[in-house]
Amino acid sequence: MAEYVYINEYSSRGKLAISARVYDGLVDKALKSLDITTTLKKNKEARLTKPVYTTIKNGIIHVWLCVDVTRGTNIQELSKKIEDEIAGQFKAYTDQVPFDVNVKTNSIV
Repeated sequence: MAEYVYINEYSSRGKLAISARVYDGLVDKALKSLDITTTLKKNKEARLTKPVYTTIKNGIIHVWLCVDVTRGTNIQELSKKIEDEIAGQFKAYTDQVPFDVNVKTNSIV
């Protein structure tokens, strides 16, 4: 498993290496902006059920996360919102790096 994503054309001085820990932080920032934490508070749509798992394989960042969803929440819309927020964080901070986000609904509470 790779620990860095290398951006070759960053500058004429060489490659830029971005650590997997940076992507963990960006995923955490995205989830905090959506107010998704490990506890389910009043008027919240979802909570994390397992730690977020981020890996880098063949230069692609893979993110897996599992959530519990409250009854009446549109699961497809919530998943899309989470994926878009993570994608926005990745694009804003690390430019055009290939990534894959997988959101799994664990249960409805």
